[in-house]
Amino acid sequence: ILGAFFLIKLQMWKYMVFKEPAIKSFVHFAKDIFSEKEKSKYSELYLIKGDSYKNKKYPKEISNFIDNYSLENDDIVCKTISNNIKKQKTIIIYNKKYNNNLIEFGSLVSAKVDNGNWRLYSNLNKKQELSFALGWGLNQYKFNNLKILKRLKISKGNSTESLVSIISGIFYGKELINIPSSDMGPESLEKSFINFANYYDLKTNIFRDNIIREEFPLIYAVGKGSVQSPRLLEMNFNENKKKYPLVILIGKGVCFDTGGHNLKPSQYMRNMKKDMGGAASVLSLTNAIVRNNLKVNLKVLIPTVDNDIGPNSMRPGDVYNSKAGIKVEIGNTDAEGRLILADTLSYAESFKPFLLIDFATLTGAARVALGPDLPAYFTPSNDLSDMIDKISFKEQDPLWRLPLWSRYNSWLKSEVADINNISKGSFAGSITAALFLYKFVNTVNWVHIDTYAWSDSNSPGHSAGGDILGVRSIFKFIKEFIS
Repeated sequence: ILGAFFLIKLQMWKYMVFKEPAIKSFVHFAKDIFSEKEKSKYSELYLIKGDSYKNKKYPKEISNFIDNYSLENDDIVCKTISNNIKKQKTIIIYNKKYNNNLIEFGSLVSAKVDNGNWRLYSNLNKKQELSFALGWGLNQYKFNNLKILKRLKISKGNSTESLVSIISGIFYGKELINIPSSDMGPESLEKSFINFANYYDLKTNIFRDNIIREEFPLIYAVGKGSVQSPRLLEMNFNENKKKYPLVILIGKGVCFDTGGHNLKPSQYMRNMKKDMGGAASVLSLTNAIVRNNLKVNLKVLIPTVDNDIGPNSMRPGDVYNSKAGIKVEIGNTDAEGRLILADTLSYAESFKPFLLIDFATLTGAARVALGPDLPAYFTPSNDLSDMIDKISFKEQDPLWRLPLWSRYNSWLKSEVADINNISKGSFAGSITAALFLYKFVNTVNWVHIDTYAWSDSNSPGHSAGGDILGVRSIFKFIKEFIS
């Protein structure tokens, strides 16, 4: 029997194009961006602010150039002054508008310079230099490619561990999203999840089969029509340190969403491999929390399913129980993410968390309202929103609050159940989705993030394809909130 099992697994691996990503690879990759390679040629990169670059103590060829140069219409000018075999010297003259936008600036500079090893010279302080280096690092991601093209050596007094903790997690999350669903279903997501936990020596619990059917009926309802069975993934960090505040993170893990019997039009289904972007975001965030050893008792929960069409799939008009005991009518099978989150939120609430946060690619309505760059977030707490708003724009990783407008609760009424999973009209879809989730939440310290988890084109620090948005801000928020 054991031999037959391994033979089946071997056959499955044989047909895989992409293996499950391992967090270890991305940690090594991020470290390598900022590591110094002995006996390697390093070019010199000079950052010079356009309104204050005169009379500085630079090498002669640099001084000669800038003494006769005036930055006019361009935001950034990249000039190679010396390009001999021994050492290349390149100047970046930049507009003062980047003083408070150094992450984007770092990405732009990384895109402009040649491949190779670079040593940074600037008048930036340590904190500013780290922001520039973060942008530089974020620009290095290429799908299924861990080759370093542009290495950066920053000041000796600056630790790069904070950069590694963020960049490795973001790249790992992007890779999870970008792998086609043919190789990234619930089984593969579980394998990558367990690999992540093993790398950091964290405990896991995996709920499947009868436990899902009996204890998580909404997760089961969504995933029961698929070949790969639905499951709930759980990971714990600092589990035994009860004096630390309990923070629970939940990530929506719909590995592919056809829409079910309410089938999506082809143009909206094409990129639905990204519907596990909430799970990828949460793992990216977890990476930063664990590597920075935040003083939290952390529980990570990822409900993962495929929302497929089959003889056992849920149908419009069906009614299911939930873990909370609330009966839910399925008004639309394409509103499946809120169903798996509802059962997971109920499970999370049983632990009485100090802080509860979920990430989900939940609604197209949030994109209609705010576009792809601004994840919407919801919270009943003005104290939490004040902190998040302040942090997110300072971190150049914005989030935008939308209201939990209680008058719209009536739109979720059902004649045959306690609640419908979708509102009767087409207005305020992201708000009514958040209100549905709020039915399963007790704590005031709850944040729901409705993210796109995708970039339609390349932009500074954001490659086209899977993207991780809001994680840097929420990491800083958690760090400040628990203190």
